[in-house]
This record gives sequence, structure tokens and C-alpha cells, in this order.
Amino acid sequence: MVDYVFAHTDYDFNVLEIGFEVFRLADGKIVEHWDTTEAIPPRTEWKNDNGKF
Repeated sequence: MVDYVFAHTDYDFNVLEIGFEVFRLADGKIVEHWDTTEAIPPRTEWKNDNGKF
């Protein structure tokens, strides 16, 4: 049985952001959730050609 689900997502709610979410499951239901988001800097500020992630 799966205990954790991880998601890495692009969000665009007026500002483009990267999100990372973790869900902990028990008995097939979500029992805990953690997340974080961070703005994606302008392309001119990227440290490499791949962007933030």
C-alpha cells in the first residue's frame, strides 16, 4: 500500500510559481498534507538553462 504521494507542480494564479506537495495516506485516505510554493524568477536570473527545477 502507498503511504506517501509526492507532487511537483507549476502553478499560475496570476504569478507563475513552482509547488511541491506531500500527502500521507492511511487506510486509503489523506491524513496529512504539506506543501510549499516559490515564485519562478525571470529567465534572465536563472542559474542554468533548466530553470528553477
